[in-house]
Amino acid sequence: MNEQDHDGPSVLRYLSAADVQRCLPPLERRLELAEAALVSLAQGEAQMPPKPVLEPRPEAFFHPMAAWLRRQDLLGIKWVSGYASNFERGLPFVMGLIVLNDPDTGRPLCVMDCTVLTAVRTADVTGVALKRFAKKGDRLVTIVGAGVQGRSHLPVFARCLDNPELTVLDRSPERAEAYVEWARQQPGIAAASVATDLAAGLADADVVLTAGTAHGFGGRFVEPGVVRPNCLLIPIDWNLMVSPETACAAAWLVVDDRDEFEYYRFHDSDENFLGFPPAHETIGEAVARGADPESRPSGLVVVCPLGAAVVDVMLASDVYSRACELGVGAVLPL
Repeated sequence: MNEQDHDGPSVLRYLSAADVQRCLPPLERRLELAEAALVSLAQGEAQMPPKPVLEPRPEAFFHPMAAWLRRQDLLGIKWVSGYASNFERGLPFVMGLIVLNDPDTGRPLCVMDCTVLTAVRTADVTGVALKRFAKKGDRLVTIVGAGVQGRSHLPVFARCLDNPELTVLDRSPERAEAYVEWARQQPGIAAASVATDLAAGLADADVVLTAGTAHGFGGRFVEPGVVRPNCLLIPIDWNLMVSPETACAAAWLVVDDRDEFEYYRFHDSDENFLGFPPAHETIGEAVARGADPESRPSGLVVVCPLGAAVVDVMLASDVYSRACELGVGAVLPL
């Protein structure tokens, strides 16, 4: 954000989900921003405390996610929820807000809906990981979960892999079929099909993305030997489907933030990460050392992003600047 992009000292800008969608930067720009945020975190140029988990209902959570990026001098927080029961209510699983503040005064600058940004942010982090760990020739992608994250990841797979072929698994056959019909029409996707058999859908994949929102697939069915020995496995669903034994069998375990991952290894109330081994490195560390697919360790690679607030704040700040330039959103009195 540049100073001239800021609104006046006595107002803040509100951005709806539609406003955020309109002001999203292009994919390549988002990948650059996500990468820069993760490198800042890895190099100690950001402050991001581990996010606590509030669980007001069964299969529901709230996360307060705060971050200050020292290098970019960006400050903000995301207050985000996930309610599995929202599907029955016709509501999104993820809902919440992002607040950006002026680091010089603490003044609130912007409040924006977080649903769109959360979806693309998660996919953008996957894109950073793909650029560093997906081997040349990796094309066979299995996506477990044909919901919002399954859809937000598709442009990233199309951008980072060479004509990927998708296999989709979902609890709902109708949702899986709808996803496949949509995916076949998207640029950069060579083919898409529905897998009716779970084991077969995982066995041949070069890249596996697990994107569930509840234990609807029967728990942690991704056990050692279920995926290919040299698979790139990316659980973005807080390990709902990947067993600790699989992580222990990995040749390389990568996370988005080591401190947060260690916190949840020892303090996870749902036991999602109890039994996981320490991470070999973070995504930001991999970028900083110049990791590339040719130097990827032989064997199973697991990339386990928990959701880094530094990426949310970095992308939200870019969205806010674009909104100021375009005059998008509602300007409200403080």
